[in-house]
Amino acid sequence: MHGRFDSLYIKLQQVDTQPVTHLSYQALGQVDHGDFRVMNRKQSRRFGPAQIPSTVPRLEMMFLWCVLVLVNLVSVATDTNAGVKVRLTQKGLEYGRQIGIASIQQKLRTIQLPDISGTEKVDPIGKVQYSFTGKDSGSFDLSVSELTISTTIAITSDDTGRPTVSMTNCAATVGSVNIKFHGGASWLYNLFRSFINKALRNALQKQICPLVAESIADINPHLKTLNGDMINYVLITVLAKVDQYAEIEYSMMGSPVISNTFIDLGLKGEFYNIGQHKEPPFSPKPFSLPPQDTNMLYFGVSAFSINSAGFVYQTAGVLHLYITDDMIETMYPDLMVKLLVETVKEPLVTFEPNNMTVQASSTVTAYAIQPNSTLSPLFVLNLEGSVSAHIYVTELKLAGNVTLNNFTQCCCQLASRQFKHPDRKRPSIGTSQQFKIIVLEMMFLWCVLVLVNLVSVATDTNAGDKVRLTQKGLEYGRQIAIASIQQKLRTIQLQDISGTERVKAVGKVQYSFTGMQVVNLGLPKSALRLVPGTGVMLSIDNVYINLRGNWRVKYLRIIRNSGSFDLAVSELTISTTIAITSDNTGRPMVSVTNCAATVGSVNVKFHGGASWLYNLFRSFINKALRNALQKKICPLVIRSIADTNPHLKTLNGDMINYVLITVLAKVDQYAEIEYSMVGSPVISNTFIDLGLKGEFYNIGQHKEPPFSPKPFSLPTQDTKMLYFGISAFSINSAGFVYQTAGVLRLSITDDMIGKMYPDLMVKLLVETVKEPLVTFEPNNMTVQASSTVTAYAIQPNSTLSPLFVLNLEGSVSAHIYVTELKLAGNVTLNKFKMSVAESYVGPFQVAFLDTIFTMVLRVAVLPLVNARLREGFPLPAIGKMQLVNSQLQVLKDYLLIGTDVQFNG
Repeated sequence: MHGRFDSLYIKLQQVDTQPVTHLSYQALGQVDHGDFRVMNRKQSRRFGPAQIPSTVPRLEMMFLWCVLVLVNLVSVATDTNAGVKVRLTQKGLEYGRQIGIASIQQKLRTIQLPDISGTEKVDPIGKVQYSFTGKDSGSFDLSVSELTISTTIAITSDDTGRPTVSMTNCAATVGSVNIKFHGGASWLYNLFRSFINKALRNALQKQICPLVAESIADINPHLKTLNGDMINYVLITVLAKVDQYAEIEYSMMGSPVISNTFIDLGLKGEFYNIGQHKEPPFSPKPFSLPPQDTNMLYFGVSAFSINSAGFVYQTAGVLHLYITDDMIETMYPDLMVKLLVETVKEPLVTFEPNNMTVQASSTVTAYAIQPNSTLSPLFVLNLEGSVSAHIYVTELKLAGNVTLNNFTQCCCQLASRQFKHPDRKRPSIGTSQQFKIIVLEMMFLWCVLVLVNLVSVATDTNAGDKVRLTQKGLEYGRQIAIASIQQKLRTIQLQDISGTERVKAVGKVQYSFTGMQVVNLGLPKSALRLVPGTGVMLSIDNVYINLRGNWRVKYLRIIRNSGSFDLAVSELTISTTIAITSDNTGRPMVSVTNCAATVGSVNVKFHGGASWLYNLFRSFINKALRNALQKKICPLVIRSIADTNPHLKTLNGDMINYVLITVLAKVDQYAEIEYSMVGSPVISNTFIDLGLKGEFYNIGQHKEPPFSPKPFSLPTQDTKMLYFGISAFSINSAGFVYQTAGVLRLSITDDMIGKMYPDLMVKLLVETVKEPLVTFEPNNMTVQASSTVTAYAIQPNSTLSPLFVLNLEGSVSAHIYVTELKLAGNVTLNKFKMSVAESYVGPFQVAFLDTIFTMVLRVAVLPLVNARLREGFPLPAIGKMQLVNSQLQVLKDYLLIGTDVQFNG
C-alpha cells in the first residue's frame, strides 16, 4: 500500500501539568485506491492560567509555589543556570514539519495489512466464509477518507545530556471507508458490507500509530551519533574540542522549556581544560532570550561561557609571552632587553548593548640579557587594560578581533639583584628617557597580550612565508567560480507542484506542474569584491533560466486536460558572502555565511489543451513557480562553494579561486617543509594575505631552530595574480635541518680535482661547524658558512694520517630563480679566509694553500652544491597550476615572487 501526504498541521501546546512539555501535531488523511491524501484540520486547546486560592495568607506563597513547580518539573541538577541557550522558533518548527512529514509519509507507505478471514451469517443464504488476501480471486478497491492521526511527542534529555524524543500518545481514526468489489460473487459481499468495512477499518487503524512511533524513534540514533540529518531538533555534541588546551561542554542542563511559540534548550556552555574539569570561581547568571522569531534558530552565548574560556587558558598557563628586541624596535640602544608579559588572573569579558569589552590584569617583567645569555631582572610593571571586541559568526564557529581601548601601568618595582654588565651602568628607572621608551612600548605589548588572552600561543609565531592573492587573481578566480556555479544551477530539479484554485466562471480547478527541467541558463554579469576581515562577496546579476515542464488540470469535476509549458525567468540576482578561514590542520577553508537569491521576472507560456484556463489564474501560478525556484538557488550555490573544501583537503587543485596549501611538502630524503597557516587570513579591500609557517624540518623529527622568523610585510604591488614572500628564516631553517642531519660534509680526493701534492696522495674532509647563514639585501643574496677542512695523507696501506685542520670562513653570492613550482638557484664564490686550527706536521703558513683551496672550492665543492640547488624546493602548492610570467626580486630580509597562473583540469 502506498500514499502521498499533502499537508500536516503541527502546533505547540502545553499538556496539563505533566513533568515535561510536549510537541503535538494532528493530521487528516485519506486513502483512495491505495493513495493517502492529507488535508488540514486545525484543533487547539486552551488552558486557563494557574490560580492561587484566595485563602492563601501570605504573598510569599507566590515564591513557594514557583519553587514547588521547579521541584516537580526538573531534577536538582537543573538549578544551575545555562551558559548557552538555543531557541527553536515557529519558523524553525515549520521547516522541521516538512522534514517530519516526509519521514512519516515514507514510513506509512510500508503499511502491510494482514489477511482477514472469518464467517458471517447472511440472510437469506446463511453462513458465509470470507477472506481478504493478496491471492487471485475476486478483487476489491478500498478507499479511506477523513483519516485523522494525532500524536504527542515528548522532548527531554538522556543521561549524557543529549536531547531525545519519544512518542507518549498516538491516536489514529479512520473516518470513511468505501469498498468496491469486482468479479466473482462480489454482489454477495455487498450484503454484509458494513461488517467488512468495520474489519478493514480496524485492521488499518492498528497499523498507523506503530509506524508513526517508529518514525519518531528513528530520530534518536541521529541525536546520539550527531550525524545531523534531522534538522527539526538541535543536535548537541556533549564535548567539543577547541584546541590542545580546551574543550567546551554543550550538554543540556535540564528539560526543554516549551511555550506556545518556541522551544528553548539550556546548555552548559562551559569551557574546561582537556581531561581536567575544574569549575571556575564564578557561576552563570540567568538570562532570557528576547522575543524574536524572524529566524529559525537563536543562540544565546553568555559572558560566563566566554569567561570560562579565559579561566581555562589561565589555568593551563598559556597566557604569557616573551618579547625580545628582534620582535619590536630596540628598547634600549645600548642594552639587550627581554620582556615577560603574563596575566595574573583570567581576563574578564563583559557584554553591554552593542559593546563587548575584555579587561585583563597582567605583569610585565623586564630583564637585561647578559653577554653570557643569563637574564638580570630590571623591574616589574602591573598592567591593567581593556579592549573592545568585534564578534562574528563564521560557519559553525564564533570568532572575532579586538581593538585597544586603554591601559594603565603602575607599581614599578625595581629588581633587588645587582645588575652587572662590563663598562655599562645600570639604567636609571623612573624619569630616565629609557624608562619613557619602555612605557610607550607598553601600547604594543598590551595589544600582544590581548591576542594571547583570546587565542592560543601558536598564533604568536610570525609567518616564515606569505602568499598574497590580488584583485587580478580574484578576477581569475571569479571566472572559475561562475563556471562552477553555472554547472551546479543546471542541475536544478523543481519538485512537482499541485493544488486547487477557484476560478471565476469555471469553479474549482485542480492543477499540477510536473517534470520541470532546465533547458537554458546564463550568468552574464557577476562581480567579486573583498570584505575586509571576512572573505569575499560574490554578486551575480541578470541571471536567466528557461525551464520546460508539463501541466495537467481537472475542472467541472469530470473534465481533464494536459499540455506543456515554458517557464522563462529573468533579472534573477544572487548575492553570497564567503568566509575564508583555516581548519584545525592549518589548511585554508571556505564557507558561505550569507546567501540571498531574488527572482525578478517570471513568464509562463502554456501549450496545448485547456491552456487558456491557466491564463485565468496566471499570477498565482507565477508566484508558486517563483517561490519554488527561489528556494532552490542558494542551497546549490552553497554546495558549489562547499565543493571547494575537499580540494583544499586533498590538494587536487581543481578550484583555483582559493589558495590550496600542502601542510607538509617533501623536499628530499632529509627534509620536508611545512606550509600550514599560522593564523586567519588578512583580508583588506584589495588583497588576501595568507601567513604560512614556511619552516623546514628533518623528516619525522620536528625540532625548532635556535632562531625565529622576523615579521615582514609584502609591498603594495598588484600587477600579478599571486605574490609569494619567502623569508630568510625559511631558507635558514633549511640550513639548520641539513646541518642537524649531518649531510653538510664532503670528502675530496685527488681524482676529483687533480693531484694536490706531487709526491703525496691526499684526502680532504670539508664539513660545516654550524648551519649556513643566508641574508637578503635589495638585489643581493649572500650565504656565509663556517667550516673545517681536515687534510689526511693516504698511506700505501690505505690508512689515513692527519696532516692539519683548517678553519674556513667563506661567503658566496646566490642567483635565485623559479622553475615550475620550485625555487632553485646557483652560487658563485665571493671570498674565503683560512686559519690553522691544528697542525700535525709543525707550523706552516696557510697563504701557500690559497690557490689550492680556491680550486678545491670551485672545482669540487660548489659544483656539488649547485647540483643540489638546481633540484630546488617546492613552493606552496596551489592546485594544478602553472606559473606564468614569474618575476623574482630580492628585497630586505625576503624574496618576492610575483606571478600569474594558469590552471589545467
